[in-house]
Amino acid sequence: MAGSAGHGLLQLADAYAWLWLCDAPLAVATLYLSWCWNLRRSLAVPMLAVLHIGFAWLGIAALLYTVQSLILLLSHGESSMLGLAPLHALSIGCFSTLLIGMGTRVTLGHSGKPINPGRSIQLLFVAFQAVVLLRVLADVLPGSWRAWLYLAAAAAWLACFLPWVIIYLPVYLKPRLDGRPG
Repeated sequence: MAGSAGHGLLQLADAYAWLWLCDAPLAVATLYLSWCWNLRRSLAVPMLAVLHIGFAWLGIAALLYTVQSLILLLSHGESSMLGLAPLHALSIGCFSTLLIGMGTRVTLGHSGKPINPGRSIQLLFVAFQAVVLLRVLADVLPGSWRAWLYLAAAAAWLACFLPWVIIYLPVYLKPRLDGRPG
């Protein structure tokens, strides 16, 4: 929490070159937690894997923010080579991945269905990780690739979320399978 709050305060103060003071410890802490929580072993349980991978994106985002901040510090504010890549690793990688995971978990749990996403949802999740990579690369690679990567990321985003809605919207429109209220 301190790393996130410090990042926000430094950003409000336009002290982008000093974000590394908060982001480096945040990156270390979150990546260490991902390792301690056995990210690799969690891959055997699909719902758990989604949540672990979403959390790992927080560490990656903090690491990207750290690198970007150090580049700004060392170049005296002349270069910001990563653009919005750290923000997209955080917002799309972490937040959207966790949203998919929690949305799927809650939808299945509150409908009385077993909390085991089908193969199609697992494939959508893997495809969504490609969306994150495309969007992050769009800010890192040279300018001539950006427009195509933005377009590919947007199209892939829709290609992931539309089937999710098609699969789970009917769940919200029907009574629970187990007959309980909710």
